[in-house]
Amino acid sequence: MSRILLTTLNARYSHTSFGLRYLLANLGELQLFKCDAVRLQDFPRGMS
Repeated sequence: MSRILLTTLNARYSHTSFGLRYLLANLGELQLFKCDAVRLQDFPRGMS
């Protein structure tokens, strides 16, 4: 099974963008496998 990584680089805020949260919430059948196949990763500016 392919894995899906939803990611963003936030220049100003340290929280995950609302657009990515919306996409994650609306993945339909893929949400059943979110533990293994779908991950949300946020990279705020200044992260080492």
